Amino acid sequence: MFGLIPILMPLTEPGPRLVLFPIAFAGLTFMTVVYNIAQLSYRQLITPPELLGRMNAAMRWIVWGTLPLGGLLGGAIGGALGVRATLWISVVGAWMAALWVFFSPLRKMRDIPRQQVEEPAASGDQDPVAVSSRRRRGS
Repeated sequence: MFGLIPILMPLTEPGPRLVLFPIAFAGLTFMTVVYNIAQLSYRQLITPPELLGRMNAAMRWIVWGTLPLGGLLGGAIGGALGVRATLWISVVGAWMAALWVFFSPLRKMRDIPRQQVEEPAASGDQDPVAVSSRRRRGS
């Protein structure tokens, strides 16, 4: 159902169909919240505690760092082809991204595989971050 909401934006026109834009905007905002909660929870679940900061920094760099490029590309396409054509291109692009996940093994996963926890070496040179993370996980 969420995949249908972006289609409303390029269908917006002056007149009675103008109401489609706020509906699409509200739906996209809601989708963004649901997506962010799901993907952040998943990333935190599969990432070892000692790597959470690095993972979060890398994801923010990838996601937030590409926003200006998308803005420039969208503006260039919008200037060349028009706003409605650019919105259709964005809808198709969003669907292509979703198809990548739809046909991946991730769609059929019901449980998240447990991470193997390495035991500390017998010597006294134990990493305090790794030891505290094992304690939190009950290992």
